[in-house]
Amino acid sequence: MRTAATSSRAKYMQYLKSERSKEKTETKQLKRKALKEEIDFLKQKKMFLQTDMHQTNEKANDLANEAEKSKNMNLFIQSHELRKTISEKEIKINTLDDLINWHRPRIECLIDAGVDLLAFETIPSVKEGEALMRLLKDFPNVKAWLSFSCQSMHQTSHKEDIATSALTCMKMALPGQLIAIGVNCCPPEFAKSLLKDISTISDGFPLIVYPNSGEKWDNREGWSGDKVKTNSSYIESWIQSGAKIIGGCCRTTPNDIFDIHKYFNPEK
Repeated sequence: MRTAATSSRAKYMQYLKSERSKEKTETKQLKRKALKEEIDFLKQKKMFLQTDMHQTNEKANDLANEAEKSKNMNLFIQSHELRKTISEKEIKINTLDDLINWHRPRIECLIDAGVDLLAFETIPSVKEGEALMRLLKDFPNVKAWLSFSCQSMHQTSHKEDIATSALTCMKMALPGQLIAIGVNCCPPEFAKSLLKDISTISDGFPLIVYPNSGEKWDNREGWSGDKVKTNSSYIESWIQSGAKIIGGCCRTTPNDIFDIHKYFNPEK
């Protein structure tokens, strides 16, 4: 009787094991199916956005051509605004993996050439910053700084909160790999506010700042206007806002950089 009971129990346990195995298999199959459906949906969404971007670009070109003929400033503005929406759609299309795959060969090329410090600069969105921080982990002996491009006093060029964006990327970096975080390619008058925002979450972490000259950029006309103030005149406020590394970006000249040098070395 005991032998028969043992045999029945063994069969029952084998049955339960078999059922659990079936459940696991079915669960895996359902997950694969759901993942495939999600991937298909994302592919369709990407194709739709790419088509939409192409049509938007054609419309922007038509407006620009019409504006050129009629000298209608409103049409120029409409064309420019349409092109801005294309840039925003490009961010939506690119996944983290897309951005990582785009940056990887460039980083590998620089490292192979002997570069020991990478400048991840003019980054318009937190998504691209995240991609770079994730990619940097694959090169644990390499150091880098990360700086966002900004077109307002509190946001990245992609209209994300600068402090939140900086904190997100700082948390992703391996200890000691990220040597500084901050902003570049922005009007110099925005830099103080942006640095202050980042300093509220950086806990003394080194901040970097190197804005443009202060001249204005127009997609059609290029650079125009004059510097309202020299970049060196902002240095004290940038230091008070947490900056440890200071320089210049678009349209700054060797004289501008020398003025920064003189600020820190007045007797030389």
